[in-house]
Amino acid sequence: MEFWGVEVKAGQPLKVRPDVGRVIHISQAALGEGKKEKGSELIPLRVKINGDNFIVGSLSAENVPQVSFDLVFEKAFELSHDWKNGSVYFCGYSADNPFVYPSNCFNIGKIEPKAEEAKAAANKAKASKPESSAKPKVTVEPKKDESDEDDETEEDEDESDDEVSCNYT
Repeated sequence: MEFWGVEVKAGQPLKVRPDVGRVIHISQAALGEGKKEKGSELIPLRVKINGDNFIVGSLSAENVPQVSFDLVFEKAFELSHDWKNGSVYFCGYSADNPFVYPSNCFNIGKIEPKAEEAKAAANKAKASKPESSAKPKVTVEPKKDESDEDDETEEDEDESDDEVSCNYT
């Protein structure tokens, strides 16, 4: 996480593009030093993203010289304001995008049922259908290993096959 801040000068919109795999979190906007004028002129703060304009807050030199935000951007955006007497400063931080996952994170293969589940499903199907002399009988039996100890280890391994671990830093 790193400090991030920009100055948006009067009449000059500023385009911002986060680095790949990073986000920009804007937490505050404040009026810079400007020409002193009396009045409670509201200064709208604008963000343009994906071609859409949004007013995210308003400032006033006398009453509201700063405003807090909780805005997070992962794509390019543009900041602007309508104050003709000076600059507006936006600040926050830049951080790794917490929503970027490794490319193999969602590549889940076909999940095979456990041997007990397959046997139970076969028994249920056998019990629910009447037997016909024209159809051959098919029974599904789980594959047995040499020792009970191996069965327990295999069950533990089978349970972990259904889980996907995504470790990222």
